[in-house]
Parts: sequence; C-alpha cells; structure tokens
Amino acid sequence: KGNNWLSVLLRGDGTGASTNATGAQVRLQLGSQTLTRHVEAGTGQGNQNEAAQLFGLADHPEPVTLNILWPGGRQTTVAVPTINRRVVVTPATTTANTTAN
Repeated sequence: KGNNWLSVLLRGDGTGASTNATGAQVRLQLGSQTLTRHVEAGTGQGNQNEAAQLFGLADHPEPVTLNILWPGGRQTTVAVPTINRRVVVTPATTTANTTAN
C-alpha cells in the first residue's frame, strides 16, 4: 500500500487540440494538493517526451477526478473510478476508460 499511481494519455480531436494533445494541462486533486502535468512533445535538442502523464498518488484512495485544460481553452472534468491503471481521455470524455497496466 502507498504506491498508487495513475497514467493519463490524452487524445485530442484534431480540431481544438492536436491528436497528441501537445500543450494540454492535466490537473488531479488530492485533498488540498493539486498535481499538475503539462503535455510536451519534447524538451531539449533531439528529445521526445512520453505522451502519457504519470501521477504518483501515494496511499490516496480511488476514485479521483481529473481536470483537463485543452489547447484552445476547452476544459473537461473526468471521473476516474479505478486507479493503478492507464486511462485514455479525449475532449468528449466524462468517465475515463481504463486499460490494464
């Protein structure tokens, strides 16, 4: 116990956000603490970042809620019923689809 996590993979719709969601911001609320990740294509010369955003949740229980700020200003709030998984989120998502680790 105490090693909970959540991996978030954003998929833009190709109109308001690119399909790889570059520039999006993912926020996850843990009590009074907000964890924030930014989707970046790469930092530095010749580098590429992992598309999925990883959150360490310690011993925080499920469920959790994500707030996504997409490029262009659209916001999405997504309920995540199960943690310790990768979830895929699109601008139309309200409850995250989970995939096994």
